Amino acid sequence: SVEGSVEGSVEGSVEGSVEGSVEDKLQEIYSFFPHARHKDWYDGHSWASGLFPMPNGKSQESVSEATNAYYAIHLYGKAIGDKDMSDWGRLLLATEMRAAHLYWQMMDEDTVYPKAFKETKMVGIVGSADAKVFTWFGNNPEYVHGINMMPFTPITEELLRKEYVKEEYPILEPRLEDVADQWLGIIELAHAVLDPDAAFEAVLPLQENLITGFDAGNSLTNSLYWVATRPQAGDGE
Repeated sequence: SVEGSVEGSVEGSVEGSVEGSVEDKLQEIYSFFPHARHKDWYDGHSWASGLFPMPNGKSQESVSEATNAYYAIHLYGKAIGDKDMSDWGRLLLATEMRAAHLYWQMMDEDTVYPKAFKETKMVGIVGSADAKVFTWFGNNPEYVHGINMMPFTPITEELLRKEYVKEEYPILEPRLEDVADQWLGIIELAHAVLDPDAAFEAVLPLQENLITGFDAGNSLTNSLYWVATRPQAGDGE
């Protein structure tokens, strides 16, 4: 059936990332993948480079994408009534989130990296042998921050702590006049953590750009929902 085919494809994708539920019906799928093949339990976060050799060892650019992958596994487990899968997703999610706060998001009080990283407030790429303040596709602040914040989903509330965004946004604000719309939309969603009313006014005009107004992982609907559900939205503060 179509339903069975879709279910099998989804579960194959899930197990390709985590391989952890004890459901008998998934045992055949499990045999194709190493256990938690993306997760480094020693470092506490995922690697994105797979089997490809790289001069700095394994690396990961978008910790937010890994966070959402594990969040999705937790939700899928809940949706199908598989508590083992749901709890496994929660474990992967919790460790990834802790690593994001420790190794990617740099606040004034942090001492993990030298001063240059604290000044940018975000690490672009974490490698097993180095860390960089740029991304694979450029060093603009909106690239470095945006790739490590997208996509914006309910779990982003835990990823982007308000105290962090208070230090991060002043780095991004000077770029607002120069960034492409799809990156502007990402910045304004972070801005919404601090000032949802201002972010709402900034997001609305992006719908006029029908081609690149929003990043492929974002939309007007998603943006407005995120802004409107910030705790202080609509209170005029």
